[in-house]
Amino acid sequence: MSDDARVVVAGGGIAGLEAVLALQERDGLAPELIAPARHFVHRPLAVLEPFGDAPPMLRIPLAEFGEERGVPVHRDALARVLPGERAVLTAEGDRIGYDALVVALGSRPLEAVPGALTFRGVQDVARVRDLVRHAGDRRARRLAFVVPPGTTWSLPLYELAL
Repeated sequence: MSDDARVVVAGGGIAGLEAVLALQERDGLAPELIAPARHFVHRPLAVLEPFGDAPPMLRIPLAEFGEERGVPVHRDALARVLPGERAVLTAEGDRIGYDALVVALGSRPLEAVPGALTFRGVQDVARVRDLVRHAGDRRARRLAFVVPPGTTWSLPLYELAL
């Protein structure tokens, strides 16, 4: 790579931000960030929210993150990678060239058991709160916490169960 290699990082989650920080520690790299969200939301303790014990979630404006570090932030989504042209297209139609590309788009929770409550984070807090209340009132006689085959990160489920 040249002395001023342009490294595009797609994804504004923990992996994307950590990649930007790591790239900045290397001389001769110029990272840029593509992320559709306005904020990075640190959510590891979201499982505590249904029980009323969660500290406030950390929210970092991505524009501020980029400004403080001299990193251009494109508030957009990655739509297409053009590897032969060493460029990406965004959802808004912008074309961004790169010398290296880091794709850190995260994952999406999928319903593994039809009809089960799949805890995705903050958006499911009220549903889990209702379930806990029903269990406390003995309206829910049994609760099953299920880790489907192939799951690689089951810690949030264990935290909910405990």
